[in-house]
Amino acid sequence: MSQLHFKKEGRGEKTLILLHGWPGNLARWNELVRLLENRYTIYRVDFPGWGETPLSRVYTLADYANDVYEFLKTHGIAHPIVVGHSFGGRVAIKLLAHHPGVAEKLILIASAGIERKSFVVRVISAMKPFIPKFLHPILRPLIVSKDYAELDGLKRETFVNVISENLENLLPSVDVPTLLIWGAHDRLTPLWQGRIMEKLLPRARFVLIPDGDHGLPYRRPEEVAQAIIEFA
Repeated sequence: MSQLHFKKEGRGEKTLILLHGWPGNLARWNELVRLLENRYTIYRVDFPGWGETPLSRVYTLADYANDVYEFLKTHGIAHPIVVGHSFGGRVAIKLLAHHPGVAEKLILIASAGIERKSFVVRVISAMKPFIPKFLHPILRPLIVSKDYAELDGLKRETFVNVISENLENLLPSVDVPTLLIWGAHDRLTPLWQGRIMEKLLPRARFVLIPDGDHGLPYRRPEEVAQAIIEFA
């Protein structure tokens, strides 16, 4: 278990827990916190490997979720509203699925968690043993993400662990009011993934930002804040 670096801000009876994306750190939430701190008590954390929380070993998604769970227990935070962006949404889903009752509500912003390999990736992966080695560098960009290519060491192994999990089977067990906020032009977690989550989550509400992309919390903080206020 890692001791998560965090900031506590704001004031209000309701508490928000902000979980950032990958790559990222708690500073990604700066503008959104500014818009919400008069209404909520806000905790935002750095995940292990990012910001000021070190990564001392290879992590799994369950490790990240357990760190957040222990963080909530350590600081006596009961029934918060958990807000996850991208990778942070993936962690939030795992957290609520494994610890029912830990949160009052869930807010997923351009959340990761739906992992379905494209036809091209499936074909190349299946044929890899038969493809000449000199072609591997040419084909690698088709099957290896930019995030993976830029990582090494513990982070690279952790990344492989994290994206190997498709969370679709966990979504029906996340039985709390859930707000999904998505950008229509999101290329990293495309809109169809959000619609799958909407269908599988028992108590989901969907907010679409028509010209938004994947970076909603820091590129469109006003619209995200308004959606959060209306929901939470």
